[in-house]
Amino acid sequence: WALRLLERAKALSRAGAATEAWRALRDAARASASYRTLCAVDRLLGQWKAEERVPAKRHCRIALLGSTTLDLWLPVLRAACLAGDIDAEIHIGAFGQYVQEILDPQSPLVAFAPQVVIIAADWRALALPDEVDDAAAVAQAKVAELRGLWRQARDRLGAFVIQHDFEIPAAEPYGRLSASLAGGRARVLQRINLGLWEVAQDEAGVAILDLEQVASTYGKARWHDPALWHAARQYPAPEALPALARRQVALLRAILGLSAKGLVLDLDGILWGGVIGEEGLAGITLGGSGPGEAFVAFQRYVQSLARRGVILAVCSKNNEEEAKLPFQAHPEMVLSLDDIALFVANWRPKDENVRLIAETLSIGIESLVA
Repeated sequence: WALRLLERAKALSRAGAATEAWRALRDAARASASYRTLCAVDRLLGQWKAEERVPAKRHCRIALLGSTTLDLWLPVLRAACLAGDIDAEIHIGAFGQYVQEILDPQSPLVAFAPQVVIIAADWRALALPDEVDDAAAVAQAKVAELRGLWRQARDRLGAFVIQHDFEIPAAEPYGRLSASLAGGRARVLQRINLGLWEVAQDEAGVAILDLEQVASTYGKARWHDPALWHAARQYPAPEALPALARRQVALLRAILGLSAKGLVLDLDGILWGGVIGEEGLAGITLGGSGPGEAFVAFQRYVQSLARRGVILAVCSKNNEEEAKLPFQAHPEMVLSLDDIALFVANWRPKDENVRLIAETLSIGIESLVA
């Protein structure tokens, strides 16, 4: 599908339909999880960008610094930024020079004047042995070193800092002892990661990207390619870079004020199984086991989003009285009407109702997920 969108973008460009071509290219970037396809998107992006301005909601100068070879990251991150409506200008730091570039007042990083600095040091850069004598002291020292870099980047560059935390390697010489021993490397990495999250809360303009979670979600058996590491210091594997870039861009969008603010929910088949207007309160699937339990779990997740500050709205083709009945009378309903900022149930076209919701809540329609 992403490849078809890419071909459509090329065809539209040849036909002179620039606006539609850009939209198709952005959609291709959004649809792809393939390293090769995202590189193809980036090549086309580079060609078009030389001729006209990228139609994006934000422009951002991003410095990507790290302890590994970062050249393969560049096209994927640029394409992922396009998918996130960001026109990215990216500086790639020299191999292993992230500390020097931040501290040197004459470095290429300073000349680039980044708005955001991503510090992507991998766990090997910490130079931890298999086991240490004083895990707490070692972890505290490593966190303090990185915290000092954040402050330098903030004070000298005026940049927002995104710090990657550290993957806990899947293969360790100590095996499970690496996590169970107080001074085992896996245990120390856990301490460092927790320490980074704790001190970042007290630092303005700093956010942590949970690389350990990204690697675990992707699958650590595929995340790291030992052959590429030893041959070219490439980390993670190229195939894993799209997953990482999407998480980086999600954080960039939040920093640049592009995060969604509201979630627009339908009802039938979303918050419960079945059609309330046809099957009535006793006929819908909600609670118990199997599918009903899944709807309850989803509602709990949505309620957690509301507690986090996400605005919830309902947009449903239903009679309002019937649509509200499960909220008022079903014993397994998790969400209540108090959780819903705006409840719209009628027979008008959904796009009209979504626009109405945006206007009523005084937020842009692009800030709603529907």
